[in-house]
Amino acid sequence: MVIYAKCYSSFLDFIKSDKLLLNRYILKNITKVGCFDISLRDGIQSLSSIDQKYYVSSIKKELYKNIIINHNPSSIEFGSTINNNKSSIFSDTPELIHFFQNNFNYRKKPEIYVLISNFNQYKELINSGINHISLSYSFNSVQCNNTNILFEDNYIDLVNIIDSINKFNKTKSSIKIYISCISKCPVQIITTINKIITLKPNKICLSDNYGIITLADFKTILNGIDINKIKYPQLTLHLHINPNKEDEAEQIVHTALDYGIYEFDVSIIPSSHSFIDSPKIVPIMNYNQYYKFLTTYLLKQNNKK
Repeated sequence: MVIYAKCYSSFLDFIKSDKLLLNRYILKNITKVGCFDISLRDGIQSLSSIDQKYYVSSIKKELYKNIIINHNPSSIEFGSTINNNKSSIFSDTPELIHFFQNNFNYRKKPEIYVLISNFNQYKELINSGINHISLSYSFNSVQCNNTNILFEDNYIDLVNIIDSINKFNKTKSSIKIYISCISKCPVQIITTINKIITLKPNKICLSDNYGIITLADFKTILNGIDINKIKYPQLTLHLHINPNKEDEAEQIVHTALDYGIYEFDVSIIPSSHSFIDSPKIVPIMNYNQYYKFLTTYLLKQNNKK
């Protein structure tokens, strides 16, 4: 019986305990795999309004330390400049930017990302020292309402923001674009991804916001991407995992690894909603699942020999 790792150090210890596993870890490029922590943004945002109130600035700072020490993420996204007047839980974003950049060092500092929706928000972040941003390209009407932009305007908006950023900042910013609700229509998603590729973002994140993407549709999307214009490591994966479909989520992560997708969004914050009571609110992939899926992938490679 395999006891799966609960943190980055115990995962590495498990890999190093078996020479064959360690070889697979290196040969299959799992050394390149990293987590993009979204606890302090999407993790908090997915909570009930009552539970969100618990995450005051001091709690967020402690959580940040916990994440860095225990999970060593390559990147971390916190806060948002979108609709701060409506989502007061993120009104402390400027304060946290200063704290994270100046008051805590452990291992290698992760790249810090903040979600924005327009160029003016970007300029404010640059003045605060943030040079990594996230943008969202949405298909779902709810998502579009959250960012106050219509679906048809979204692409034009992205083009204008990225163009303005490149003109404004000589030192190229790192840009992550979320393509939300990839389960909606694989054919449309493929067209969209190939369109987004032309904007040359650093990361294109395939996001299954409702935990309903099937393995077959996921493979269809990956096979439809124009690999002449993108390298798979530029793709990242954001999964919400239906508790009743964790096995399929595991297969999706394994398939992503086979294709060379090496970064996964993860949250340390458990959902405050019961999946039974709120079936539309599906938890984000957590660290236990992340380490488990990496481990079973490596064990599966061993079994092939």
